[in-house]
Amino acid sequence: MGYLNIYFNDELKSKHEVKSLITRIGRNQDNDVVIDNTGVSGNHAEIIKNGDKYTIHDLRSKNGVYVNGERISEAELSYGDEISIFKHKLRFIAVDLPVSVEKTDSRTSNEKSNSTQSATVEVDVSRLESLIKDKEASNASLEAASGAMAGRTFRLSKTRFAIGKSSDCDIQIGGWFAPKVAAKIVRQSDGYYLVPEKRGKTRHNGSTVKARVKLKHGDDIEIRGTKFRFFNR
Repeated sequence: MGYLNIYFNDELKSKHEVKSLITRIGRNQDNDVVIDNTGVSGNHAEIIKNGDKYTIHDLRSKNGVYVNGERISEAELSYGDEISIFKHKLRFIAVDLPVSVEKTDSRTSNEKSNSTQSATVEVDVSRLESLIKDKEASNASLEAASGAMAGRTFRLSKTRFAIGKSSDCDIQIGGWFAPKVAAKIVRQSDGYYLVPEKRGKTRHNGSTVKARVKLKHGDDIEIRGTKFRFFNR
């Protein structure tokens, strides 16, 4: 399990357990991790949990996201990594340690990385089935069944696939009141999940969904009036 310790001016401000499929970070109060600072975008970043892997994504924030001093658009996190969001530092750790214990490990990220690389690698055979499923899931796609996009096929080759009005969404849908992101499809080791956003008006096999749902081959998805079919051969 991962945890985020949030620091400002080297002072610990809060702690958060990263246990959800998507952990949202930003200034808006509906985020999972709220950072109340004008230099932080309303929806600044999000961390996607995929089994025991965590990936952080910059949501086109104004001031960017940095991992261990390097600006990123997307990066896989390792325990001990330091995330910089404007003037705040977010330390990603494996266990919720007391601050005094956490500070005793003063090695740099590079030192930790070198130490990890020099260690003997032990293959966890129990995860092979999960890795195979992860590879198979790369064949998944969405086919638009209505509207101007009817007949178009979108391959779900990324960890996070966004659908909405924003110009940086993977599939753009219109509508006067359409939100920037209406829904997301998130890839995990056991397949794909449909994650509706607020005001997304998302339906799965004819039923309105308000929480994430695992997708199966042939499922029908409707997002703000545009219909899609999910394929995973």
